[in-house]
Amino acid sequence: GAWPWVTFGRKDHPAFTDWSVKNWARFPHVLVSASPPSGRGPVDQMASKLGVTRKIGAIVPHFSMAAPILAGTDMLLVVPSVAMHDLAAVYGIAQRSLPFETPSLNFSLFHSATSGDEPASRWFRSHIEDAARTLGGSE
Repeated sequence: GAWPWVTFGRKDHPAFTDWSVKNWARFPHVLVSASPPSGRGPVDQMASKLGVTRKIGAIVPHFSMAAPILAGTDMLLVVPSVAMHDLAAVYGIAQRSLPFETPSLNFSLFHSATSGDEPASRWFRSHIEDAARTLGGSE
């Protein structure tokens, strides 16, 4: 399956009134990273092809820490659509598609060839697949 990369910001964010690549890059971004960033991700790579670079205004180690920052600032956040699924409503965060094309974040579920067909393993995989579908992952 796959989840698209999207931009989150507070509902009345000024960039959302005239959503464009220029406004996407104009405001600082929150970056979610458990360790110091070591390179550019797929979003930054695609933006650079358009001659655009985003400014990182804050780095947080977990998605849940980004929501209150977004709610009280003009910062933006680019993450897979599923990452802010529950937090967006709680904090009044709006979602916008990226203003440029970016490949989705692909995900796969692997299992053991020797024990993957056991009933408990099948049950667990079915719940993970259902959750991914519920959260908007494509097949």
